[in-house]
Amino acid sequence: MKTREARIFTALFISVTLCAIILMALGKNPPSAGAFSLDDYFQLQPVEKSIASQIPQYPERWNSIRIFYKKIQKPENTSASNISRPRPNELNCHFYICKGFYGADGQISATEYWNKQLSIKAEAIYKNERPIISSPEKTIHICLLTDNGRRYPMDYQAKRLEKLVGILCRNFDITRQSVHFPELHR
Repeated sequence: MKTREARIFTALFISVTLCAIILMALGKNPPSAGAFSLDDYFQLQPVEKSIASQIPQYPERWNSIRIFYKKIQKPENTSASNISRPRPNELNCHFYICKGFYGADGQISATEYWNKQLSIKAEAIYKNERPIISSPEKTIHICLLTDNGRRYPMDYQAKRLEKLVGILCRNFDITRQSVHFPELHR
């Protein structure tokens, strides 16, 4: 019996020692939180709060959703603390979902177009592409901000976009066939 206890104690001592060595080797470089941290995600404002507007909303107002990407350059000689948010007329959208220096990853911001329930001027949006939406004046436009030129949503953006689109579809009776995603490039 004592030999068995000695083997268990020795194995336990070796495993604790190995774990301590590994943790010391990591030093001040702990493993990253990964692509998705639940704590960071729950720090974001609820999507339901993001879609509130100053003007009353009604289901017949909107019939489709268009999602697009916009690469925003970080202003030079500017620290992260004094970067201003993009202006709505620069983005031509109702909502933008942040990635990078304009806000927390996955943060949803409504523009004045949404707050006042205004349509986006179609010529400002469709100048380089064939219109895929039959009535642009009834289309909700969602912009995914990117700071690196990628044309696919980052983890937080994808999760928040899915939630935003789901709530908008439910609130305004928009079918999933009326949600238009851009062509994705990785």
